[in-house]
Amino acid sequence: MVVDFAGFEDVINAVDGVPMCLPNAVTDAYSMTNLSAGPQVLDGTQALAYARMRHGTGLTGSDLDRIDRQQELLKNLASKVLSAEMLYRPQDLTNFVKAVAGSMTMDDGFGDFDTLTGLAFSMRSINPDTDITFATAPVMADPANPKVTVVFSSKAAAVWQAIKHDQPIAPLLDEQSNSPANDAGASATEPTAGAADCGSQAASEEDILNACTAA
Repeated sequence: MVVDFAGFEDVINAVDGVPMCLPNAVTDAYSMTNLSAGPQVLDGTQALAYARMRHGTGLTGSDLDRIDRQQELLKNLASKVLSAEMLYRPQDLTNFVKAVAGSMTMDDGFGDFDTLTGLAFSMRSINPDTDITFATAPVMADPANPKVTVVFSSKAAAVWQAIKHDQPIAPLLDEQSNSPANDAGASATEPTAGAADCGSQAASEEDILNACTAA
Protein backbone atom coordinates (compact mmCIF):
# COMPACT_ATOMS: atom_id res chain seq x y z
CA MET A 1 0.00 0.00 0.00
CA VAL A 2 1.49 3.34 -1.08
CA VAL A 3 0.23 6.90 -0.61
CA ASP A 4 1.91 10.00 -2.03
CA PHE A 5 1.96 13.53 -0.61
CA ALA A 6 -1.07 14.68 -2.61
CA GLY A 7 -2.97 11.59 -1.50
CA PHE A 8 -2.09 12.29 2.13
CA GLU A 9 -3.58 15.77 1.84
CA ASP A 10 -6.72 14.42 0.17
CA VAL A 11 -7.30 11.85 2.92
CA ILE A 12 -6.94 14.51 5.66
CA ASN A 13 -9.26 16.89 3.83
CA ALA A 14 -11.84 14.14 3.28
CA VAL A 15 -12.39 13.94 7.04
CA ASP A 16 -12.32 17.74 7.48
CA GLY A 17 -8.90 17.79 9.08
CA VAL A 18 -7.01 15.99 11.83
CA PRO A 19 -7.12 17.17 15.47
CA MET A 20 -3.73 17.82 17.02
CA CYS A 21 -2.36 19.02 20.34
CA LEU A 22 0.85 20.95 19.67
CA PRO A 23 3.10 21.29 22.74
CA ASN A 24 4.64 24.48 21.37
CA ALA A 25 4.34 26.85 18.45
CA VAL A 26 6.19 25.86 15.26
CA THR A 27 7.15 27.92 12.25
CA ASP A 28 8.82 26.87 9.02
CA ALA A 29 9.77 29.39 6.37
CA TYR A 30 10.35 26.64 3.80
CA SER A 31 6.69 25.58 3.79
CA MET A 32 5.41 28.95 5.01
CA THR A 33 3.77 27.18 7.94
CA ASN A 34 2.99 28.93 11.21
CA LEU A 35 1.16 26.87 13.83
CA SER A 36 0.35 27.99 17.36
CA ALA A 37 0.60 25.83 20.47
CA GLY A 38 -2.44 24.03 21.81
CA PRO A 39 -5.49 22.24 20.39
CA GLN A 40 -6.32 22.75 16.72
CA VAL A 41 -7.52 20.98 13.60
CA LEU A 42 -5.00 20.83 10.75
CA ASP A 43 -6.17 20.71 7.16
CA GLY A 44 -4.40 18.59 4.56
CA THR A 45 -1.80 21.19 3.65
CA GLN A 46 -1.00 22.01 7.28
CA ALA A 47 -0.89 18.34 8.31
CA LEU A 48 1.51 17.46 5.50
CA ALA A 49 3.77 20.41 6.34
CA TYR A 50 3.77 19.51 10.05
CA ALA A 51 4.57 15.88 9.28
CA ARG A 52 7.48 16.82 7.01
CA MET A 53 9.01 19.74 8.96
CA ARG A 54 12.72 19.64 9.68
CA HIS A 55 13.54 23.34 9.77
CA GLY A 56 12.30 26.40 11.60
CA THR A 57 11.51 27.13 15.21
CA GLY A 58 9.94 24.83 17.77
CA LEU A 59 11.56 21.73 16.26
CA THR A 60 14.75 19.79 17.00
CA GLY A 61 15.38 18.98 13.33
CA SER A 62 15.83 15.31 14.25
CA ASP A 63 14.44 12.63 11.94
CA LEU A 64 13.36 10.66 15.01
CA ASP A 65 11.47 13.70 16.31
CA ARG A 66 9.77 14.02 12.94
CA ILE A 67 8.74 10.34 13.09
CA ASP A 68 7.19 10.95 16.53
CA ARG A 69 5.14 13.82 15.12
CA GLN A 70 4.05 11.72 12.14
CA GLN A 71 2.96 8.87 14.41
CA GLU A 72 0.90 11.12 16.66
CA LEU A 73 -0.77 12.61 13.61
CA LEU A 74 -1.58 9.14 12.25
CA LYS A 75 -2.93 8.04 15.63
CA ASN A 76 -5.25 11.04 15.85
CA LEU A 77 -6.39 10.48 12.28
CA ALA A 78 -7.13 6.83 13.09
CA SER A 79 -9.04 7.87 16.20
CA LYS A 80 -11.19 10.32 14.29
CA VAL A 81 -11.93 7.86 11.48
CA LEU A 82 -12.76 5.03 13.89
CA SER A 83 -14.86 7.18 16.21
CA ALA A 84 -18.64 7.06 16.23
CA GLU A 85 -18.81 10.54 14.73
CA MET A 86 -17.28 9.19 11.51
CA LEU A 87 -18.29 5.53 11.25
CA TYR A 88 -21.94 6.23 11.88
CA ARG A 89 -22.28 9.09 9.44
CA PRO A 90 -22.51 7.27 6.10
CA GLN A 91 -21.68 10.26 3.92
CA ASP A 92 -18.53 11.06 5.90
CA LEU A 93 -17.40 7.44 5.77
CA THR A 94 -18.12 7.35 2.03
CA ASN A 95 -16.08 10.50 1.42
CA PHE A 96 -13.17 9.09 3.42
CA VAL A 97 -13.18 5.73 1.64
CA LYS A 98 -13.35 7.41 -1.76
CA ALA A 99 -10.38 9.60 -0.84
CA VAL A 100 -8.39 6.56 0.34
CA ALA A 101 -9.27 4.54 -2.76
CA GLY A 102 -8.30 7.42 -5.03
CA SER A 103 -5.12 8.36 -3.20
CA MET A 104 -3.42 5.04 -2.57
CA THR A 105 -1.84 2.37 -4.72
CA MET A 106 -3.04 -1.00 -3.42
CA ASP A 107 -3.12 -4.65 -4.42
CA ASP A 108 -5.88 -5.76 -6.79
CA GLY A 109 -9.00 -6.79 -4.92
CA PHE A 110 -8.14 -4.74 -1.85
CA GLY A 111 -8.63 -1.20 -3.06
CA ASP A 112 -12.24 -1.39 -4.27
CA PHE A 113 -14.89 0.70 -2.52
CA ASP A 114 -16.89 -2.14 -0.94
CA THR A 115 -13.80 -3.84 0.49
CA LEU A 116 -12.44 -0.64 2.03
CA THR A 117 -15.84 0.34 3.47
CA GLY A 118 -16.25 -3.08 5.06
CA LEU A 119 -12.70 -2.95 6.41
CA ALA A 120 -13.26 0.46 7.99
CA PHE A 121 -16.50 -0.61 9.65
CA SER A 122 -15.04 -3.90 10.87
CA MET A 123 -12.35 -1.95 12.74
CA ARG A 124 -14.88 0.10 14.73
CA SER A 125 -14.05 -1.67 18.03
CA ILE A 126 -10.34 -0.81 17.78
CA ASN A 127 -9.16 1.74 20.32
CA PRO A 128 -6.02 3.47 18.96
CA ASP A 129 -4.98 4.27 22.56
CA THR A 130 -4.67 0.60 23.50
CA ASP A 131 -4.83 -1.53 20.36
CA ILE A 132 -2.29 0.20 18.11
CA THR A 133 1.40 0.43 19.02
CA PHE A 134 3.64 3.01 17.37
CA ALA A 135 7.40 2.58 17.55
CA THR A 136 10.72 3.32 15.94
CA ALA A 137 13.55 0.82 15.63
CA PRO A 138 15.63 0.61 18.83
CA VAL A 139 18.74 2.64 18.07
CA MET A 140 21.71 4.20 19.80
CA ALA A 141 24.25 6.85 18.88
CA ASP A 142 26.80 5.55 16.43
CA PRO A 143 30.09 5.27 18.35
CA ALA A 144 31.95 6.28 15.20
CA ASN A 145 29.86 9.40 14.62
CA PRO A 146 27.59 9.96 17.66
CA LYS A 147 26.45 13.49 16.79
CA VAL A 148 25.18 12.64 13.31
CA THR A 149 24.16 9.00 12.89
CA VAL A 150 22.57 6.15 14.83
CA VAL A 151 22.87 2.37 14.68
CA PHE A 152 20.59 -0.45 15.85
CA SER A 153 20.90 -1.14 19.57
CA SER A 154 21.12 -4.57 21.16
CA LYS A 155 17.34 -4.50 21.73
CA ALA A 156 16.53 -4.37 18.02
CA ALA A 157 16.92 -8.10 17.39
CA ALA A 158 14.16 -8.98 19.86
CA VAL A 159 11.79 -6.52 18.18
CA TRP A 160 12.49 -8.02 14.73
CA GLN A 161 11.80 -11.52 16.10
CA ALA A 162 8.52 -10.41 17.68
CA ILE A 163 7.37 -8.89 14.38
CA LYS A 164 8.44 -12.02 12.49
CA HIS A 165 6.40 -14.24 14.80
CA ASP A 166 3.42 -11.88 15.07
CA GLN A 167 4.00 -11.13 18.74
CA PRO A 168 3.42 -7.85 20.64
CA ILE A 169 6.35 -5.48 20.52
CA ALA A 170 5.17 -3.05 23.20
CA PRO A 171 6.89 -4.94 26.08
CA LEU A 172 10.18 -4.80 24.16
CA LEU A 173 10.28 -1.07 23.56
CA ASP A 174 12.54 1.24 25.52
CA GLU A 175 12.16 4.96 26.16
CA GLN A 176 13.76 5.81 22.82
CA SER A 177 11.80 3.40 20.59
CA ASN A 178 8.44 3.77 22.32
CA SER A 179 6.53 6.52 20.52
CA PRO A 180 4.95 9.42 22.46
CA ALA A 181 1.82 8.59 20.45
CA ASN A 182 1.40 5.53 22.68
CA ASP A 183 0.70 7.81 25.64
CA ALA A 184 -3.01 7.45 26.39
CA GLY A 185 -3.08 11.16 27.13
CA ALA A 186 -2.25 11.93 23.51
CA SER A 187 -5.92 11.62 22.62
CA ALA A 188 -8.46 10.93 25.35
CA THR A 189 -8.98 8.51 28.17
CA GLU A 190 -12.55 7.68 27.27
CA PRO A 191 -14.62 8.03 24.10
CA THR A 192 -17.46 10.52 23.85
CA ALA A 193 -20.55 9.47 25.77
CA GLY A 194 -22.62 7.11 23.66
CA ALA A 195 -19.80 6.15 21.33
CA ALA A 196 -19.22 2.82 23.07
CA ASP A 197 -22.89 1.97 22.58
CA CYS A 198 -22.23 2.08 18.84
CA GLY A 199 -19.25 -0.25 19.13
CA SER A 200 -16.62 2.48 18.81
CA GLN A 201 -13.90 2.88 21.45
CA ALA A 202 -11.95 5.57 19.62
CA ALA A 203 -11.63 9.16 20.74
CA SER A 204 -13.50 11.66 18.62
CA GLU A 205 -12.12 14.97 17.38
CA GLU A 206 -13.85 16.70 20.28
CA ASP A 207 -12.31 14.26 22.77
CA ILE A 208 -8.80 14.85 21.44
CA LEU A 209 -9.10 18.62 21.45
CA ASN A 210 -10.61 18.66 24.96
CA ALA A 211 -7.80 16.46 26.27
CA CYS A 212 -5.11 18.80 24.96
CA THR A 213 -3.01 20.15 27.80
CA ALA A 214 -0.50 22.22 25.81
CA ALA A 215 0.41 25.54 27.31
